[in-house]
Amino acid sequence: MCEMFMQRITQFFMNHFILSMIWLVLFFLLIFLFIWNFFSKVEEIFHTDVINLINRENAVIVDLRSRSEYKRGHIINSINFLPEEIKSKKFNTLYVIRNQPIVLVCSNGFSSRSFAENLISHDFKRVYVLKEGIFGWKEKKFPLVSNI
Repeated sequence: MCEMFMQRITQFFMNHFILSMIWLVLFFLLIFLFIWNFFSKVEEIFHTDVINLINRENAVIVDLRSRSEYKRGHIINSINFLPEEIKSKKFNTLYVIRNQPIVLVCSNGFSSRSFAENLISHDFKRVYVLKEGIFGWKEKKFPLVSNI
């Protein structure tokens, strides 16, 4: 029984080599991301947690999107930093508030993680990432402010 199953699996892999390789790469990528998230110092938080941090602990929202995206709609009282400013360590205005909770926001919640790790490595104490970014914020019908 087991031998016949292994033969079928082997035959499937040989007949569908590219598809099998894609599935294997995706599987290992998923494992890698799971392990990376587990050991990361960056915490992803949900929209309601962001609101609680703003209301209870005066959290600072840092929007990492382009200036034009920020002007079209951003979380109230958020400040706009370009990713290049964080990469080049031009975050002196943020350094003053490094002990306050800082929530990084991007379009979808993926790109802000590496910038959060960068801030943590520069002695920022409480850095969070908004899960699903502005896209999720809009989807949940939370308010945005526009500068247009």
